[in-house]
Amino acid sequence: MAYRYRIDPTKERGVLTLHGAVTAAHIDAALCALTADATWQPGFDTLWDCRRIKKLVVEWDGARQVMQRLDALTERRGPGRAAVVAHRAVDESVAQLFRATSSTPQREIRLFRSMKQALAWLESPDSGR
Repeated sequence: MAYRYRIDPTKERGVLTLHGAVTAAHIDAALCALTADATWQPGFDTLWDCRRIKKLVVEWDGARQVMQRLDALTERRGPGRAAVVAHRAVDESVAQLFRATSSTPQREIRLFRSMKQALAWLESPDSGR
């Protein structure tokens, strides 16, 4: 499995870690697993840790599938923030594609190069938490 997740209800945050060779199907499965977990609540923030991705293979059909899943999960994800941490430019490019297609007025998505910056943003006073 190219992902793992955990949910911290005390911080109202889900953390998705992608690692190794990652495909759109892995991203889709990670989204489904996170939001289907009984601990997840709409409005929790999401931290996508993409720093351990070795190879990212997302073809157009796979990207479309992930975008459709994000759209279908809009209510289940609820309002909140999503931080994506990636070191490689290609990972950032795919994240930007998903951000452009899945950001809603209720869910803000930002990209970061460091975990420290991402956590600072998620924990900032204006986060509503």
